[in-house]
Amino acid sequence: MQGLAGVSRHNLLCSRRGAHSHASPTLLSLPRKRLANVTAAAVALTVGIYYLAWPSPSRHAPTSAALPLALSRFTPVMIESSEGTSPSTKIITLRVPPNLLPSPNDHLLRPIHSIYVKDSDMQIERPYTPLFGIESDGHIRLWVKRYEYGEVGRWLHAKKPGDVIEIRGPALTWDFERELKEGKWDDIIMISGGTGITPFFQFIHNYFKEGSPSPDSSPLRITLLHSSPTPAHLPPPIMLSALQSLASTTPSASFFLKLFVDKLDDTHPRVPSAFEKQEPPPAVRRISKEDIYEVLVERGIIESSPLTPSPPSSSWWRFFPRSRSKSGSSSHAPASHPQLRKRRVLFLVCGPEPMLHAIAGPRAQNLTTGPVRGILGDMGFTSLDVRQFS
Repeated sequence: MQGLAGVSRHNLLCSRRGAHSHASPTLLSLPRKRLANVTAAAVALTVGIYYLAWPSPSRHAPTSAALPLALSRFTPVMIESSEGTSPSTKIITLRVPPNLLPSPNDHLLRPIHSIYVKDSDMQIERPYTPLFGIESDGHIRLWVKRYEYGEVGRWLHAKKPGDVIEIRGPALTWDFERELKEGKWDDIIMISGGTGITPFFQFIHNYFKEGSPSPDSSPLRITLLHSSPTPAHLPPPIMLSALQSLASTTPSASFFLKLFVDKLDDTHPRVPSAFEKQEPPPAVRRISKEDIYEVLVERGIIESSPLTPSPPSSSWWRFFPRSRSKSGSSSHAPASHPQLRKRRVLFLVCGPEPMLHAIAGPRAQNLTTGPVRGILGDMGFTSLDVRQFS
């Protein structure tokens, strides 16, 4: 935005062009950047007024301390514990009174489900995925990241054990159970970044909690590729230890886990020994097209990778679609031919917006999966093969 000196220079030019005119500059005479800022502020103000004034069934849902948890109303619950797991994340455990738990037969409790947490100061809400679902003993464990401009996350991080907050739910994020019953998929490949792993952790925990399904009864194979900025930002032990234990005790045909970190931090000059037990140890790079092709080849989904390995990089931006030729083809390496696929594969992607864009392209305006772009789009996959989570 121009400073006062810039505005003064502009006014001087206007006075020289019309010496007899003493009127203030009109909106049309403002510099383009200033006009853009004025327009953006007007739009933001309009949206804010609309948000506060327009009736919202969720924001204005009633609160009841006598009725069980439901999506149609808020329920007061107590924060039992709040434990830091990284410089910007916490495991926050809520406790729901036994008489307020939803029925165990509620179909909305199927994985993957979430709850909405209301910031009572700002009167806004945000969905969070309970790690183990809404547990039978009333516990709800959330892995919450504090973002600089994330109102609800910052509000939650400031809460202390014993504080009471309001939640509503459960809300079914995506009905895996229905998808699996229909037998659509042979492989599910989950790609997550940061706290975007939470919906996948909930599903994996529920899917394997009774022990590994036999290949005859459930031929589904699950692969999880997870990326964190540094080793200190990897999922906390309550999650990571469970995943590593599952990967080591479950046949790789059923579950495979691979971790990535962008870089090693000062606290961990090398990948911690706890992670080195995994073979191979976490890779120090962002998830790349080569990594996805490697999984597809190992899983027998495609015959071979058409790519030659490229130097590792720690930036998601290198994955964004590059310039296209006049014919419309991308400058990326050629995509695999669909006929090479031997199994039906579904990609699930959840993480920060730059990662979502890089892996599968931006979401649609209603936050559903849009046209698949990014790495998976270049590889030839479509919206039939990809789901994006917020």
